[in-house]
Amino acid sequence: AWRPVLLFYEHTWGSWNSVGEPEADFTRAQWETKKTFADSALERAAALRRVALEGREPLDSASMLENEPRPSIEVLNTGFRERSEVVLIPPSLAAGVSGLSDESGAAVPAQKLSDGSLAFHAEAVPALGARVYGVEAEPIPHPLEPDEDRPAQTALDNGIVRVVLDGGRGTIASLRLRGGPELVPPGEGLNEYLYVPGRDPSGALTGGAASVRITDEGPLVWTALVHREASGTEAGVETVVRLFAGSERVEIANRLDKTLTYEPEAVLFRFPIRLDGARTTVSGPWGAWQAEIDQPPGANRNYATMERWVDMHGRTAGMTLISVDVPGIQIGSLGTDATVVGWRERVDPAPVLFSYVMNNYWETNYRAGQDGRHEFRYVLRPHSGFDEAGTERFAMEWAQPLVVVAAGEDTEPVQTPISIDARATVFTLLRDPGDGEGLVLRLYNPSDASDTVEIRCPGGAPATVRRASLWGEPTPDSTADGMLFLAPRELVTVRVQP
Repeated sequence: AWRPVLLFYEHTWGSWNSVGEPEADFTRAQWETKKTFADSALERAAALRRVALEGREPLDSASMLENEPRPSIEVLNTGFRERSEVVLIPPSLAAGVSGLSDESGAAVPAQKLSDGSLAFHAEAVPALGARVYGVEAEPIPHPLEPDEDRPAQTALDNGIVRVVLDGGRGTIASLRLRGGPELVPPGEGLNEYLYVPGRDPSGALTGGAASVRITDEGPLVWTALVHREASGTEAGVETVVRLFAGSERVEIANRLDKTLTYEPEAVLFRFPIRLDGARTTVSGPWGAWQAEIDQPPGANRNYATMERWVDMHGRTAGMTLISVDVPGIQIGSLGTDATVVGWRERVDPAPVLFSYVMNNYWETNYRAGQDGRHEFRYVLRPHSGFDEAGTERFAMEWAQPLVVVAAGEDTEPVQTPISIDARATVFTLLRDPGDGEGLVLRLYNPSDASDTVEIRCPGGAPATVRRASLWGEPTPDSTADGMLFLAPRELVTVRVQP
């Protein structure tokens, strides 16, 4: 599955004249070849997911409710820590389902949402394990029905974080953690749409007129639906902003239908923050770097990439941005296109982050236009102080969300293979290589302090742990007490024998 991903990103599969002659037969043929890699990767990833789920394919709601006994809803946790949070059953599974019950038969807090999905609170889902919930089938009305006499609202508040939308611009005008400072500068807004016609960023256009509608008001999910006019799109940008009970995260999904043009252009979303002396830390592979401070002479300061997250922070407050779909960023101010603004020698220190979602400035091997439907998802997490290890754990959990599937009566329950207890360390790989030598486990300590990791078997006994090469080949060095000590930022691959 990874091979076609890498081949798609390897730029020379595109035609040399992709921009100069975008409609030429050779250009079109090369694009079809390049596109095949992405399609193949998607198909192979979906196949791997089906294998991993072992028959837990989601069923349509009609067949699910007709079966006796009804299939259950199973919540799978592929992460390294026990999790309690609100999860969503998609509309295809949630129609006609009024609620859920836990293993003891007790009702589980649930909420029908305006988009047809069902939100419920999954409590204490074990790491590398699952919890099963029974299906209740009596339909219930939606708790928030449209009301023309209802006063317009623009605020979402779950008691932990408060978000206020700008009804005229469609941006987030206020973001505040309970007891914390305002994080949005006066007169500005988070998630501002920017369209650059041409190569000069000074000509960037912002979004136009907007409308805001609150569609869900708790007790588990709070949702705002925003629509704004936007240059370069067929019908503007639709944005869904959501809060969840018990969480400080703010989820954003921006959806747009991009128009086709072969003229130079760029699209970005802007996130300014109200902090004095802010620093910007960017996640990378097996580490993170601070803008300007950790960049050597000659490093690219016009734009950069993140692995999962960027954090803008001062001493007592800050905000993490997790980008699900787009790794490209610009820091401080717009740095594109370098042929117009030049190559920067220093990063602009302004506490502003731009998500660099698309451009067609590259003049060979790339498709000349980027039309069609797109979705760009983000998570904002206001905080009272930056903790890199905690931020890495939070971002990894977002990258590995709880998986909700329908499980039949004959579905084998998930057996947790091992338990991992650590203060800061995360695991980035767990697999069975099939050679009878135990599981391959890769651990990473993202903190500046040493960490102790304890690995145990399902029954609680210590696991036998052997150090291994990067490829998972076991070495003689082993410990029978399941204890490992990782130095700051150390990366370790081991074999674990449950």
